[in-house]
Amino acid sequence: MTTIRTLETDGTGVLVPFKTEKHKYNVIRPGEPMGISRWTEYTKLSIVLGTGKTLSALIEAFKEIELLAVENRKYEELKLDIVLMANSHRRGLIELSKARYDYGLYQASLFIVREGDEGKDWSYDLANEYIDDWKAAGISEQSLFFFAIKTVVGLSEQVGRLREEASRQTGVLSGISGLTTPVETN
Repeated sequence: MTTIRTLETDGTGVLVPFKTEKHKYNVIRPGEPMGISRWTEYTKLSIVLGTGKTLSALIEAFKEIELLAVENRKYEELKLDIVLMANSHRRGLIELSKARYDYGLYQASLFIVREGDEGKDWSYDLANEYIDDWKAAGISEQSLFFFAIKTVVGLSEQVGRLREEASRQTGVLSGISGLTTPVETN
């Protein structure tokens, strides 16, 4: 059984170069030049697989549902539109959850270059070779996934805005329902 190995990161959460039994891998730091081929694939992978929308677009879609819910229209029309829109976005999120693991590995592979490879080139075949090697070496998928998240421009800002909105909505919902959020104690 292969032991799962967590990769080292620097102070900013970026992976440091690492080795497997077969290869040494260097890391392109986010913001450093990466070549047209890698950049093109980066922009493609930055679109959520299976939905055709970016994560920020999905967040905006839920805003649309909220706005739709307060429109001044007949209840039956409104209910139908809300259900249809929510169902569409739910299907998109289901697809996202199915693809998230692969997405993270491919996203990470854009910023990791095997020693001896041309750093500016990237393909799915090459990425699959990398991922196969990482899998055989027992590299933690979490190390690669969290590194991939760091490479997605603006994701942390969107998550912050989502948290703020959730906090505001919690206050509104507790006022309507009379329920309160449990207080965590340590």
